[in-house]
This record gives sequence, C-alpha cells and structure tokens, in this order.
Amino acid sequence: MKLKVHFRMLLVVLLVLGSGWARAEVITLNPDVQAEYVVERGDTLWDIADYYLAHPWQWPQLWQVNPQIANPHLIYPGDVLVLTWVDGQPRLGLRQDSIERRLSPQVRRSALDAAIPPIPLDVIGAFLKGPRLIDRRSWDQAPYILAFADERLLGTIGVPTYARAINNADERYWRVLHRGQTVIDPEDGKTLGYEGIPVGELELQDFEDPAQARLVSAEREVLRGDRLFLDAAPPLPGSFMPAAPDNDVAGRVAAIYDQYTQAGQFQIIAINRGDDAGLEPGHVLRLQIAGAKVIDPTRAFKPRVQLPPVDAGYVMIFDVGEQLSYGLILQSTRGIKRGDLVRTPQI
Repeated sequence: MKLKVHFRMLLVVLLVLGSGWARAEVITLNPDVQAEYVVERGDTLWDIADYYLAHPWQWPQLWQVNPQIANPHLIYPGDVLVLTWVDGQPRLGLRQDSIERRLSPQVRRSALDAAIPPIPLDVIGAFLKGPRLIDRRSWDQAPYILAFADERLLGTIGVPTYARAINNADERYWRVLHRGQTVIDPEDGKTLGYEGIPVGELELQDFEDPAQARLVSAEREVLRGDRLFLDAAPPLPGSFMPAAPDNDVAGRVAAIYDQYTQAGQFQIIAINRGDDAGLEPGHVLRLQIAGAKVIDPTRAFKPRVQLPPVDAGYVMIFDVGEQLSYGLILQSTRGIKRGDLVRTPQI
C-alpha cells in the first residue's frame, strides 16, 4: 500500500515538473473519436474541442502547432486534422496536404477561406450593435454631452450640441450612449459598471472645450450627460483558443445581457472578475449554482448544512475589462442567474 502511494506521489511530481509547474492534467479523449476530421464551414473551435475532448478547455494541450505556418493556431474549412500519439499523449495536428495547401504561393494569392471562429460569433451580433456593459472607470472618464442650443433639454438631429472631455482629436464621429442598468458586484455591493444603450451618433465640428458638434443620427432621445464612445462594442479577437486560466479564478455572475432574469446557451453574461484576476479572451470558466442549505435531521438544534455547488455549464470570456468581463455561455444545463458562481474548471 505504501509503495502504491509513493508511486502516485512520484507520478504527480513528474507531471508537474514536465509541464513547467503548470496544473497537472491528464488529457481525456471522448470515446469513438476518429483519427481524421475534416473541418467544415459552420464549425467553431469549441465544437471541435468538444468533439475530441471530455474537457474541451484542454484544447491547447491537444493541439500541436506547426512552426512553418504564419499563424499556426488558425484552422480553416477543408483542413484535415489528424490524431496521433506522442510519448503516450494524444496530439492533434494538420495532415500534410493541409500544411502544403497553407504554404502554397498559389493558395496565398487566392486566399484561404476565413478561419473558423473560436465561438459562434453570429450569436453575439446583437451585443455588438445593442446595449452593452461598460466598466465604471471607462464610463466615468468618457467624453459627454454638456448642453444643447437654446437651452433645450433633449437633442435632435441638426440641433447644435456641445461636448466636453474629448480625448481624441483625430476622431470626428462618436457613438452616443445613455446609461441603463447599474451593474452591482454580487459579492461586495460595489458598482462595477453600467449598461450603455446606443441612442445616436455625434459629429464633432471642432475640438475646443466645450467642443461644438451636431447629432447626425438619433435612435431615441439624446440627453445631457450621455457619454461618447468611439466604438460602442469591443473588437473581438481574430483568434484565440479555448483554455482554462493558469490560475484559480473564482467569481460570480454580475449581470445578464439585456436585463434577462436567466441566461442559457449562447447568451451573454458579465462576471465580476477581469484582468485583475488574470483573465484573458478565450479563457473558459465553469458555471456553478450554489448548493441548497438543508436541515441536518440528526442534530438536536437542526442546523442547516450548505450542500456543494452544482455544475451548470461553461462560459468563454471574449472581452476583458479591469474588474468586469463578458462571456458567451457555450453550454448550460440549468438557467444561469445573477450571483451564480464562475471558477476555473477542474478535472
């Protein structure tokens, strides 16, 4: 028995040392995966990771990049993926003809099809065009509408408008956002940010303080104090890989996009952790629902006992702020609510 325990301890130490002190994880393949897989239009990186792996966030450990290729992480429709074994570990790479296709000058001239996205980007189209969550610091420091001509309380197209705190003298056109719901940290009650609702577009006519401007579009009423942003939505990374954070992250769902009470697959949530917790675009976190408190019937005073949290799915982070991040729910088995748990996935 002691010999078995010592052997297990030695195996764990060797795994940790071999991974440069990273989290020791065994790569577990799904049953019946094929040795070759042809990438199709409509695939996402998460789809492929989920096909091969019991734990899709282990994708970077499975994917074997090719140093010959300019961006070895990108995968394109028509590529043939080949599963092999190296030193007893599964590895996934490109079949030789796919590599040759990538390196061919003729292919480069005719351009490869667009690389498959890491997540289904079309489902966040509404987020990119509609209301979004903006961290408190960015909102407070943003330029804003000071006043309208003739002491008007509301702005309309063509009415002279005045703005302050313009911090970029190279940009003439700004999106106007109205403040919607306030995002509160479910752990400490502090304000993390606000929902920014697009209401119009402003054209600057000079860069004085206050600057003269005019509204060139207005989807709804524009008010004094509305904020100005160059881009109401964050640019999405061109490529990133689903992976668990290297460190242990534990936080909570701070808001659900568009003020829904619950969220499911392919809906957007905000969490109360950002780059201050080491998060980056592409990081995958496990979603959990806090366990119920039950009465212990064997104790005289019938104390309540907290049950362990229940797994509820996965979220992939795609936009990271200082203390607030936005992610797309990739899988869910239960409705996700504000205050539910997010944490680094464990095997």
